[in-house]
Amino acid sequence: MQSCSRNETVIIATHALRELVAHKDGATVLALEGELGSGKTTFVQGLAQALGITVHIVSPTFVIEKRYPVKGVHGFDCLVHIDAYRLEGSISSGLKTDEVFALPRTLVVIEWPEFLGVPLPTGAVYVRFAHKGGDCRSIEIA
Repeated sequence: MQSCSRNETVIIATHALRELVAHKDGATVLALEGELGSGKTTFVQGLAQALGITVHIVSPTFVIEKRYPVKGVHGFDCLVHIDAYRLEGSISSGLKTDEVFALPRTLVVIEWPEFLGVPLPTGAVYVRFAHKGGDCRSIEIA
């Protein structure tokens, strides 16, 4: 898919959410990959909007993880937003990923998953972002 505006990225995220299943035996994990400024945080904002979250979502670069309650929208009770960018090269992130990944009815969205330092659960969905020139980007959901 291609997006050339914030609005288009939010729409793509909203459509993607409709395809996700809230698991009862563990979290649903989205791994967002792409360059700086390629639309990852905007995508998370779109997911949050579709989940009925009304607070402004920013990338948790310095706190690493933020949790937002959800009222059962699309079957989810919680959105966990992780930005692993600052973890690159860290010996230990301090994140309790085993616990986070085990949370039922939880959508875990990870920016920069390659810096997390732990394997993602089987079934994690990868979303790849790439600049296409100007304000356009491609968004591939695998």
